[in-house]
Amino acid sequence: MRITKKLSAGFLIASVIFSLNAPLAQAWDAFELANPASAGLAAFDAIMSKVGMNQQTVKNMTAQLNVARQKKTPPQVFLSFAPTNPTPGKKVTVTAAASYFLNDAKELYYTWALKHSYCRDGATITASSTAQERSCDLDSNGKINIEDYKIEAARQIANGNFDWQRALGSDSPACATNEEKPDYCNLPNQYLTASNDHDGYEPYFGGNDQKDKPEHCYLHDASSGDEYEIKPCEHLFPKYNVGTNFDLGNERFWRTDPNSKDTANTGTPDGATVIGLGKTAFTWNYVPGDKVSVAVEGVSLEPTARADASYKTMWAIPNSAFETDLTDLPDSTSTETINPTTESITTDYVVSGSEEPTAEDITQTITTIDKSYSAPEYTVTADGAGKEIMERKATTVVTKIYSATVTPITNPDFPLSTTGYTVSYHLVSTSAPVMTLTDPELLSTDPRTFRELETDTKDLDSLLKNSMIEPGEDANDKKMTITLSYSPDQLLNDTSGTGESADTVQIQSSILNAADTNFLKYSWQFFLGSDIASSDSWQGLTLGEMQNQGTGISQVSGIGLQTIRLKLNFKESFLTDYRYNIDLSKPFYIKAVLRATENSENNRIVKDGLGSILIPIHIATNDRIKVFATSIDSSGLNISLDTTAERCDASLERAVCPITQNEIVGVSFNPTDASSNFDYLWTLDGKPLTPEITNSTSAYFPVLDKKGTAYTLALAISNKTTGEKASLIRAFEVVDPKINLETNDSSVCAPILLGNYVDLDGNLWPDYSTDSFEAFPGSTIKLKATSNPASLITQATWFVNGAAAIANTDGTLEISIPADMRLGETYTVGIGSLYAQSNPVKKLLNTKWDVPLTAFYEKQVGSSITIKMVDHLSSVPTSAAKINKQKVLASLFSELPAYVNFLFRIILTILLILFSTGMLFSVFPKQDRP
Repeated sequence: MRITKKLSAGFLIASVIFSLNAPLAQAWDAFELANPASAGLAAFDAIMSKVGMNQQTVKNMTAQLNVARQKKTPPQVFLSFAPTNPTPGKKVTVTAAASYFLNDAKELYYTWALKHSYCRDGATITASSTAQERSCDLDSNGKINIEDYKIEAARQIANGNFDWQRALGSDSPACATNEEKPDYCNLPNQYLTASNDHDGYEPYFGGNDQKDKPEHCYLHDASSGDEYEIKPCEHLFPKYNVGTNFDLGNERFWRTDPNSKDTANTGTPDGATVIGLGKTAFTWNYVPGDKVSVAVEGVSLEPTARADASYKTMWAIPNSAFETDLTDLPDSTSTETINPTTESITTDYVVSGSEEPTAEDITQTITTIDKSYSAPEYTVTADGAGKEIMERKATTVVTKIYSATVTPITNPDFPLSTTGYTVSYHLVSTSAPVMTLTDPELLSTDPRTFRELETDTKDLDSLLKNSMIEPGEDANDKKMTITLSYSPDQLLNDTSGTGESADTVQIQSSILNAADTNFLKYSWQFFLGSDIASSDSWQGLTLGEMQNQGTGISQVSGIGLQTIRLKLNFKESFLTDYRYNIDLSKPFYIKAVLRATENSENNRIVKDGLGSILIPIHIATNDRIKVFATSIDSSGLNISLDTTAERCDASLERAVCPITQNEIVGVSFNPTDASSNFDYLWTLDGKPLTPEITNSTSAYFPVLDKKGTAYTLALAISNKTTGEKASLIRAFEVVDPKINLETNDSSVCAPILLGNYVDLDGNLWPDYSTDSFEAFPGSTIKLKATSNPASLITQATWFVNGAAAIANTDGTLEISIPADMRLGETYTVGIGSLYAQSNPVKKLLNTKWDVPLTAFYEKQVGSSITIKMVDHLSSVPTSAAKINKQKVLASLFSELPAYVNFLFRIILTILLILFSTGMLFSVFPKQDRP
């Protein structure tokens, strides 16, 4: 059963609606005259129904009107910095943008506060305090608090770069030193001798344009939406001697010019400048850790409820909201009862249907509300030392149950299917009082009046202190944007531990909003996992683990680590360990996380940023792309792999395979799991190779670019049965055609040892000559030739000491030379060939790849070495016991370079000539000549 009670607000709305709708108002008047005893809700419902009004809409409007006063937007202020990322020692300007004030910006009061990082809030100045700490106590009251921060900012604004120490003259602190004194130390103190420039100012509550208007100060409760009046009304200005009498003592304290009314040249007298009249911005020299805030005083857009011309004086503080504190406060000291209950209530109800209301339906809770105040001083431990005035607000709830006497109302003019009742309430029982902390909006029974807060500006000072921010703190300037990328795209991990097939991934960081990336501190972390969706699967890699696995990582934190290289050499036993539990049949992932920080001089973090990236890794197998020479028939149309010998099988050439211009390279892939059904895609530099020159397991591509060009061949494989995917990559580089000569028996002939490279672990790595060899006399020197491309040596010509020689005829491309020379004598062995494209190659390049015939060329390619006869090989260590002393001396001279021996011979010849000349002059006597 639905019961509708009389609502004064509803009738208020109805009266407004009726005043705007004359026919509806006339209908209501006629109905009320015809039914004087029942002009209630039933009649009102009937009229609303006849004119098509929606009752729910009226209810919604009433609900909105009831809380409209709590939905206002209070005055606000926002801070911006220029530059947003200041450099220590440079100037930074902070600007306040105030809104929802009735005043113009130049009529508002801006109370700025500037706090340096070394000023510890709430600290007490003692005899042991440092000079820097003492410099924070600007009002000399022995404590560091918000008042000092206000003074610091006001001085910076009012001073305007005025040389206040020169104005002090001989009383300047700089004149007390025994060192060379400034020139103004002979001048008088202008703060004692100057005439008063009368630059005081009288402030008005709510702004410079509120002269002679009533003073009413309010705080907006952010949680309830209510606004409470403050008594007494006080400014938030710095409390040190600010007023109309801005005398010479004030001039000295604020460091302003005693001979100027407007030291900062801002258009306002010094007294008005100190309290921030119209000072929407101020500039100071930035020190890392500086914090700043502002409290803007003005009048809000909302008038007070008093019968005068007053508007609400309010304050706007950035990133701050006043909320009445209802917990952890002192007990009440006095109470005042308001809104007393009524013991008996009689009212009329109209219900739909024939069911009568019951006592349960009309049981009503009447609430007795008490409010209490208390204002003792106590220490706020969470906010440091100091006293604060706090208040407790409580509500006593008393529940009263009423019985009801229901009397039907007989009225033939009631609408059909409705019955009226008169319900009389009678008090039955009263519950025990319950004291609860409650929302302060319950403490006001009239929405047009506001409860007065017994407080002072300490609440506002606390808000100002807690709202202080560093330049750029509210923007993204305190955060660096870190983007990570890696290369190459397709990566293989070698689980064998040998590292032959292990790729090296290079992870590069790109950082925005950093002063200097060279001096950032980088901290890298690496994780292993196989399930991207599950965060539990990621396990962190320690630096020791990465070093043990041969990843090449030696440092993960420090400066200069913008890029890091990681060799994928994780062994199978390591990956399948219970900790990582990697499924080797599927790709796994490495997650790289980088945190970069920018620190100040005292190692305080000024900025930081975090970036991460997932890198998919495939498991390396014995399957790989093999490189071969190609065979083309005479027609130049049919091409096949020459699998006689694999190209680029050496360790270095496996990383980058050298190829030559205008040759056709053949590659092949044969999976070990031949029973599986695969799909293949061959690509060269990201572009698919044409089907005409590829098949499932082999491919061909021409080398059309010049020396130095790099090619990347990739094969994407998909297993149709298991769905497993893998990618294989081979890298190529175009080089000039080349022939190399090597020894085929290093026990009798070997290259000269030039020296050794020493690594960081002290290991020696020999460096052998490529064109100077040694051999034993009487031995048989065996040499072999290698070339790129391999076809070069098939038509090569050998030379020994300038004479043509015949190579072995067994197809091994070797030559054997009897070493029948004496110690110290040398052989010169060379080989030469002509690099040119055969006609079938030219035809295929021209037909398939449109290479013009003018692009082909011929080039003579050759190589030569010298072989010296020695009694021992420098590349083979020999024990001292086996070496004859005379041979050691002979070897010493024989090992000297040829030009040294030549110079030595010249010196001996010159000495011999000089000796012979001396002998001749000694034999023939001197002769006197006329």
